[in-house]
Amino acid sequence: MRLAGSITITCLICIQICVSVVIVIALGTRPVQNKTILASGESHHLREDWEKGLDDEYKKMPNGHGRTRTRRINDADIDVVLENTQLCRGVSEVDVVFVVHSTTDHYDRRQILRTIFQKQKTHTNYTIRHVFLLGQRNDVKIQEIINQEFNQHGDIVQGRFQDSYRNLTYKAVMGLKWISHNCRDVKYVIKMDDDVYVSLRMFFTYIYHQYTGDNRVLCWSWKSSTVLVNRGGKWSIDKDDLRQYDLFPLDYCSGFAVVIPGAITPALYKATRLVPFMWIDDYFLSGMARAAVTKLHDLSPYHYYVIFPQHRAACMKTINLCKIIFSPNTKIRRLPVIKA
Repeated sequence: MRLAGSITITCLICIQICVSVVIVIALGTRPVQNKTILASGESHHLREDWEKGLDDEYKKMPNGHGRTRTRRINDADIDVVLENTQLCRGVSEVDVVFVVHSTTDHYDRRQILRTIFQKQKTHTNYTIRHVFLLGQRNDVKIQEIINQEFNQHGDIVQGRFQDSYRNLTYKAVMGLKWISHNCRDVKYVIKMDDDVYVSLRMFFTYIYHQYTGDNRVLCWSWKSSTVLVNRGGKWSIDKDDLRQYDLFPLDYCSGFAVVIPGAITPALYKATRLVPFMWIDDYFLSGMARAAVTKLHDLSPYHYYVIFPQHRAACMKTINLCKIIFSPNTKIRRLPVIKA
């Protein structure tokens, strides 16, 4: 009897221990639902969950084809150090915002464009705004001048990143982000460089009304079957980017002037956070990110875009027939290598 009782007690203890182990394992593997203090590992997992949510959103986008991102969310986190968030406030609708890529020491170019915008918009009944996108330089005097320029004109958006040629993609992302947050009701966004001739009269005559309701990006486009992927030189692409490609696999815009419908700007900004990062802003913005949202429409056959200044000068001789809207002002602008 005693032996049987001892065996029974031992069995009960073993069962209790087994149940306790199972409970501990179950609690250890159960997801934490309401924890407010997060360890670094838990925070990392939450970030991964958030990124997965972005991937899921990207898959739902037109032309997404179920692709996933290969970059981290902080590749182009843009902190803004100077901005005027009231630029588009106080009006029912903004017809066009010019988002101009500039450089910290290009004061003269910015002043020329301010004069052009101010002069031309007085001859229209449209609401026009403009901002200049800048990075930062390690030069106190230059920053003081930029601060004075901002205080006087209120048209500068400056990001907390180095102002350099290889950071042009950061400017592009910052511009889309700023528009998405501060000018949501704009009809068109024109991304352009600070060395570009622009005719507002021609834009409103030939573009503004003709493409109403069209969500395609309008530009002078480079075809994916013509532009070489360079592994060296000014536009070099790392061997791990576009691996095994000799040509760019997507059509994209010549970046000196790109017309973006305001309605797709937030989606385009979101796409820049989802596609693989690339330093060449033309291809990243109007090729990779754009392909996840909308199509391109090439305006160059209609002579709205002219690259060479001598062609613009010849066109201006017949001013009543000339339809040029955008053209680089620099005497020599190098172009990508084109396949023969």
